[in-house]
Amino acid sequence: MSFPDIATKTGDDGETSLWCGKRVPKTDPRVRTVGQIDLALSALGRCYYYLDEEDAFSAEVKTELLALHRRFVTLMGEIATREKKKEEYVKKQSAISKADVAACDALYEKIRAALGDRGEKPVRWRIYGEGGPAAAEFYYARGVFRQSELALWSLRKQGFVIRNPILKFLNRFSDLLFYIAVYLEE
Repeated sequence: MSFPDIATKTGDDGETSLWCGKRVPKTDPRVRTVGQIDLALSALGRCYYYLDEEDAFSAEVKTELLALHRRFVTLMGEIATREKKKEEYVKKQSAISKADVAACDALYEKIRAALGDRGEKPVRWRIYGEGGPAAAEFYYARGVFRQSELALWSLRKQGFVIRNPILKFLNRFSDLLFYIAVYLEE
């Protein structure tokens, strides 16, 4: 069995395809936003190394975080779908919904409770990256996800359809990563 060839060479001229097949410049704001989210997911991928599988709580957080991580594939597909086809995409795919926001909130609350149980002082000001490599990676990923959220708001401001559950999901996900970073500080 041969491995799939992703090098289509159709992007060599500075264009790429949206989810529906429409060709657009690689500088199209939707393409740039999907690229920003792709970068955020790569940053998140580095974070998993620091969630200790042998610690039950960390393993549970990692499992739930991976489930949320996978939802971004559908989110990116929706962003990369032209406006006329978005409603159809949302109906056919398992689009980001209130349930995803609730799952993000539930994991956030689990981390927050663990911080409280540990006797952490309330978070006011933090020097990002000061708490060791694990915390630094999560703080960095949080920042990249926050930029992705801003890119989505920019798309909406430009007239593209960006549904509220997507914006809420990104906002809450960034907050979640912040608290995981605090939890992992040394």
